[in-house]
Amino acid sequence: MPNAKVLSEKQAIVAALTEKLQNSAAGVIVDYKGITVAEDTELRAECRKNNIEYAVIKNTLLRFAFNNCGLNELDDQLNGTTSLAICVDDPVAPARVMADYAKKLKDKFEIKGGFMEGKVVSMETVNALASIPALPVLQAQVLGTMLAPITSLAIVLKAIAEEKGGFVEAAAEPEAAPAEDEEIEEEPSGFEKWLEAKFGSEKLNKMILGLSTVIGIALPVGLFLLLPSFLGGFVPKNWGVLARNVLEGIVRIVIFLMFMWSVSHMKDIRRTFEYHGAEHKTIFCYEAGEELTVENVRKQQKYHPRCGTSFMFVLIIIATIVSSIVFSIVEVTNPFLRMLAHLILLPLVVGISYEFNRYAGRSESVISRALRWPGLMIQHLTVFEPDDSMIEVAITAMKEVIPDDGSDEW
Repeated sequence: MPNAKVLSEKQAIVAALTEKLQNSAAGVIVDYKGITVAEDTELRAECRKNNIEYAVIKNTLLRFAFNNCGLNELDDQLNGTTSLAICVDDPVAPARVMADYAKKLKDKFEIKGGFMEGKVVSMETVNALASIPALPVLQAQVLGTMLAPITSLAIVLKAIAEEKGGFVEAAAEPEAAPAEDEEIEEEPSGFEKWLEAKFGSEKLNKMILGLSTVIGIALPVGLFLLLPSFLGGFVPKNWGVLARNVLEGIVRIVIFLMFMWSVSHMKDIRRTFEYHGAEHKTIFCYEAGEELTVENVRKQQKYHPRCGTSFMFVLIIIATIVSSIVFSIVEVTNPFLRMLAHLILLPLVVGISYEFNRYAGRSESVISRALRWPGLMIQHLTVFEPDDSMIEVAITAMKEVIPDDGSDEW
C-alpha cells in the first residue's frame, strides 16, 4: 500500500488532470508504440504550435480523472501505452493533429477514443473532426472567396502577358512538377514573418478573423448594392426613374453571377462548396426526421430553398423593387446620394428578403415553388456534391447544434 506522501502526490496529479479535462474543449487518447525520440519531438512541436497539451499519462491516473469528469466510457480504452492530447480553445485541433501523425507513423500511433465538450464521442466523430481544416486555413478560404474575382483577373492578365512574350523567363527549362499527392511546405514570406513577430500568432489570428468579417460584410454590400447604385446615378435623367432602376437591377444581377461563377472555378473554394452541399443534405435529412447517418444523408438533394446563396439573390431582387418604389416617389439622381439611400434602406431590404426566404422554404404551394426556383438555380454555382468524409463533418456539426427542446421547429 502506498504511503501517505505518495498517495497525496497521486491525488494532486489526478485533481490537476481532472481540472484540465473539465476546461478542455476536446481531447483524444492515443496508443503509441515504439515511436522514436525524433518522431516524439516533432509531434510535441506540432502540438505546441496548435496550442495542444500532449502528455504520456498512466492509465490508472487517467481512469480516476475520467471518472471524475463523467468520461467513464473511455475506461475500456485505457490499456497498453496511453497518451493524452487536449486543447482548451479549439475542439478540432487534437483530433486533426493526432490523426495526421497516425497516418504518418501508421502502426506506431493509433487514436483510441475522444471526447468533446465533456462528452465521449465515437471514433466516427473523431475522424470527422480530424478532416476539418485548421482555423488559419478556413480563414484563408474565406479571404480567398472574397478576393476571388481579383485573383481571377490577375491570373488572366498574367496569362495574356506570358502569351505576348512579357515574361522572358518562360524560355528557361521548367522544373519537374511534384507528384500530385506530394505536399509542398512554402517558406513564409518576409511580410508573414514580420506579422508573426509583431503581433504573435494568437493576436494575428484574431486580426485575420476581424478583417475577414469586415470584408465579408463590406464586399457584398459594396459590390451588389452600392456599386450598381453609384453607376445608376450616371444614367441620363431623360431616361426616367424606371429605366434607371431596371438597369441598376440588371447590373446587380450580372455582377452577382460573375462573382459566383469566378469563385466556383477556384479549386480550394470548390472544395468549400462541396462542404456546402454536405450541409444542405444533412439539413434535409434532419428535417425529414431520418437518422443522421452517411447513408441517409447521401441520398438527400443538395439544393436547399433557405440557402444563403438564394437569400443573396432574393436580396438583390428585393433591393431593386424597393429602390424602384422609393425613387419613384423621391427622385434621387446624385450617385453618392443614391448610395446613401440604399444604405438607409438596407435593414428594410434584408428584413423583407429574410421573410420571403422563410416563407419559400417552408411552403410547398405552387406560388412558393415558383418564387424559390431562381434561387435554386443560382445554387448550381455554389453547391456541389460532397464525399462521405464531408458528410461526416456535416453530421457532426449538425448534432452539436440540435436543441433538445425542439425550439428549432419552423
